[in-house]
Amino acid sequence: MSITLAPTQRRDIKHTTVAIKRVSVVGLGKLGSPIVASFASHGYETIGLDINSDFVQALAVHRAPVKETGLQELIEKNKERIFATSDWNELVSCSDASFLVVPTPSDPDGGFSNRFVLDACEKLGAALRHKKAFHVIIVVSTLMPGSSDREIIPAIERASGKKAGKGFGYCYSPTLIALGSVIQNFLHPDLVMIGESDPRSGEMLESFYRTVVGERPAIHRVNPAEAELAKISINTFVTTKISFANMLGMVAEGLGGVNVDRVTKILGSDSRIGPKYLTAGGSYGGPCFPRDNRAFSRVAELAGVETHIPQATDATNRKQITNIARRVEEVLGGVPGPVGIVGVAYKLDTDVVEEAMGMHLASLLAQHGFRVIVYDPLAIGSARKALGDSVDYADSLAECFQKTRAVIITNPYRSIAVEITPEMARGKTIIDCWRVLPDSRSDEWPDRVDRRERKIHNGHARAPQHATNSHMRVTGAGGDDRVAPNEQSRQSTSDGIEDAL
Repeated sequence: MSITLAPTQRRDIKHTTVAIKRVSVVGLGKLGSPIVASFASHGYETIGLDINSDFVQALAVHRAPVKETGLQELIEKNKERIFATSDWNELVSCSDASFLVVPTPSDPDGGFSNRFVLDACEKLGAALRHKKAFHVIIVVSTLMPGSSDREIIPAIERASGKKAGKGFGYCYSPTLIALGSVIQNFLHPDLVMIGESDPRSGEMLESFYRTVVGERPAIHRVNPAEAELAKISINTFVTTKISFANMLGMVAEGLGGVNVDRVTKILGSDSRIGPKYLTAGGSYGGPCFPRDNRAFSRVAELAGVETHIPQATDATNRKQITNIARRVEEVLGGVPGPVGIVGVAYKLDTDVVEEAMGMHLASLLAQHGFRVIVYDPLAIGSARKALGDSVDYADSLAECFQKTRAVIITNPYRSIAVEITPEMARGKTIIDCWRVLPDSRSDEWPDRVDRRERKIHNGHARAPQHATNSHMRVTGAGGDDRVAPNEQSRQSTSDGIEDAL
């Protein structure tokens, strides 16, 4: 594939006379493809490469290789600046900087494997042997602290025959994005991290970033190990905050008469804490939060530091899932029955189900004899690949309700919540993890509990006091009487659920 690049049209770079004018991106997955489109939208001719030929061919004809909010529209709008290739030499010769956005899968010990990054760096390094001009390699993939200095840079030096900072530049610059809002997060970040091998490379990348993200975000130029530690530390801190909010929810549930949202609102008003990620709800999931938290534990272990916070955060996150599974068992009278799960993606606006609460719940409940029926507006296909025939799949929200006795809403689907009518809910128990159901004070809903709290409403009566003040809300709108489980059967099943995680 031959690439012919026109004279670049981009924003003027004011910060340095050494400019990155054309860029390339290695890895066209759920992060790499949006990055290609984002750079092109700011006037940069951008070349994408991937070992997946389907991704390369899709980008070559200006079709989004992956699903992501706004991606196809952005590619179409900037297609004259977007190119694709499978040739590493062409990729390097036609760009001034290469961004590596390839997987770093988790190892069994919780750390990250650099094998895909190293493979890409060796190919880039080999291509650099034939290039005289200074070229900057930027690794975006999440790395374990120390990886750049110990493995990545030496691999590029061996393959290229050049020294970092002289024959080529190197920076580690991870992103802080969420799938479903990658483009928005990438173009409007709170901060930018640049772990530079040398000042020249850091200056070039900072100047380039300023033309993309503007002057508002703070850009932190540090050494690679500092950026590597900062990245996983940010996500570890955020997961700790999420688990703290969920712990408050459990405490509020145990106390009774406590609205956890009012409590977290008070905490969030303190400038030392802030309101973000302080809503008691479901467990966190996705491709970053769980594994970054575990990676931090591994980093501390390698550094000889005993830690408790990351492990407690992870344990609290898992506890959320078993708590909901136990609640399902309780409201169904200790007898496994048909249970609907609305939401198997790890968050809104994505089809990614990795480490998602809905997926863990579906698997756990199915293992314990429940017939599980899942529904998700975007992620049913992804769920089928992961869960197979262990669960059933609903084509609509109405079907999910029709076939089940209890329904768990795992994501804050406010648009879906308005579709749930009292008629659909009649005879059902609804566990509303994010309190998205409409106000229950209408005559249409028999339960009169303030819906700002997380409640349990079962099919024929108000739930017990400890449940009506739960950090989850379970609703119901009439139905058959249910036999309360005896203590022995409930204890037996609950212990099994607990052990499963």
